[in-house]
Amino acid sequence: MLRMSALPTFDWFDPTILAPSFFCRTINAVAEDDIDYLSEELHRHHFFLRELPGAEMHDHHGYKLHLARAFGLLTSKLGDGAAVIPDFAALLREEAPRRTAFVIRDADRLMEADMQRALALQAALLKAGDALADGSPPIQLLAFLVGPAPTYRKVDANAKERARRRASVKLTATDLEAVGWSDPRDFDLLAHHQLLLAPAAWYYAALGRRAQSADERWACYEEDDALIFVRLEDRRPCVAGVFARMGDGMRLVGIRYEGDESIFRMPWEAEDPFTLFRRLCETLRVA
Repeated sequence: MLRMSALPTFDWFDPTILAPSFFCRTINAVAEDDIDYLSEELHRHHFFLRELPGAEMHDHHGYKLHLARAFGLLTSKLGDGAAVIPDFAALLREEAPRRTAFVIRDADRLMEADMQRALALQAALLKAGDALADGSPPIQLLAFLVGPAPTYRKVDANAKERARRRASVKLTATDLEAVGWSDPRDFDLLAHHQLLLAPAAWYYAALGRRAQSADERWACYEEDDALIFVRLEDRRPCVAGVFARMGDGMRLVGIRYEGDESIFRMPWEAEDPFTLFRRLCETLRVA
């Protein structure tokens, strides 16, 4: 049975990867023209995004309403004055994502309406970012203030290109909220079931893959030298390739699959678990 790590491996994400101007540890600012780029890259690096509409947080009611909505809370659970801001660190510790990013849209409107509220929100995010980073397991919190150029700086085209060429950080079972196997079974490999990944290919495969669109049904992550494919609709691991470290790379030495047919049935187009594993590798461009 594949072992699930008690704590996920934590890879600190450096915001300067996205833009050289993003040098602050927790909060940075970006022009609204680059919101699509920012969202795409944060998703690719496995950040869970929460948006706050600054333009609608100009008064106490809007401020309280949208802070509550961001966490699915009742507004009655939030206080008044400084107490209206929830304990971000406590709330985020209860959730699975190890990387969370707040995107505060129309941050200029929020500041114009009430600078005190805007500064209080930023102070709370900075405090939560420090507390989460020092926790066990550590969680990274980023926040981006989004507003109109030129006051809010646009990301240079060359910086965007460098960022898109950069490999994403490693994906884990925690990021996917993957559950455990129900009835894991081993498939006996035959002589023609061969797969060898060179060290460089294994490095990129081991980073994992996460769905980039709503149409994608699968994701995968690496754990204990196994590439595990998870069905996104229920976060179930369904098939995995177990590898062994050899002198010339990583060699496939076993296939594991979910044997409980009430949970998973082998699709008709796959002859056996090995065929399914290889097809998923090709679909997600893992190996």
